[in-house]
Amino acid sequence: MFLKVELVLIPSTKLTFDSEHLAELDIANAQFAIAAYINGDIDDSFKYHAQNGTLYQYIEQQLGLEPKGGKQLMFRVAFDKAKTTTEFENLRKLFPKFMQWVDTYKQQYGYKMFSNLLQRKEAEIMIDGLLPFLINKGYEIFTVHDALRVKQSQKEEIRNFMQHYFDEIGFRCSIK
Repeated sequence: MFLKVELVLIPSTKLTFDSEHLAELDIANAQFAIAAYINGDIDDSFKYHAQNGTLYQYIEQQLGLEPKGGKQLMFRVAFDKAKTTTEFENLRKLFPKFMQWVDTYKQQYGYKMFSNLLQRKEAEIMIDGLLPFLINKGYEIFTVHDALRVKQSQKEEIRNFMQHYFDEIGFRCSIK
């Protein structure tokens, strides 16, 4: 059985499905909420901010970075080789357990494998778990990495089901 899907881009650049605007449900700083999910033995402040969606802002505040600088730095941590730059050293002081885990993982398995670990777990949570959970409830949704596109009229009920599913698997995160 195939579902015919027609997405329409209207002049205001908003996507529609079945003539209804789509809304986005996104996991805030998802890669790092996933890191906290994978490894519970990291810094409490890292876990708190990753799970509550405030990680990037906290890093910017603590390290005196410009807006969006926290996200840029954390993506370099996740995707680049381990470095000894001032920013990375400051991050090691801020989150010593997290950074030790990242550095050790990259040394053992290669630097690309840390981001692969996070992305595999993201796919497991979002594609292998959440997507069939919501489809079985009758929703027509679209996944975009760590986010869902849903009909605007169903946004809050799907948000509640997402939270329910995440609670069931023990994944703490902020859905925005």
